Amino acid sequence: MSLMHPTTGEMYDRVAVLELKIEHGTATGQKVSHFTEEMLEIISALRSRGKKIDRSVREELVKVHVAIWNMLPLSPTELLELNARRVAIREEIDKLTGEFKGPEKV
Repeated sequence: MSLMHPTTGEMYDRVAVLELKIEHGTATGQKVSHFTEEMLEIISALRSRGKKIDRSVREELVKVHVAIWNMLPLSPTELLELNARRVAIREEIDKLTGEFKGPEKV
């Protein structure tokens, strides 16, 4: 992962997190404009790349984040399993877009 040059998978992963933060923050009356601004910047960058992924892959990534969000606190095993699934989906996106450089975990 490169913070300066994120892959498409990393960007979709971040958008999924930001959507949840915006939804939760809005529901609880918290300031979310900084999350919205970041999300719009990432979406703009994704559009400029012109790399589209299948909607079902993106939806599965969102489902994993929702599961993590809604199930906290998780047992260490549950958290590791969901995080492994999240990383696998992100790597799948990177493979589909030709940006996969290797596994995140060693």
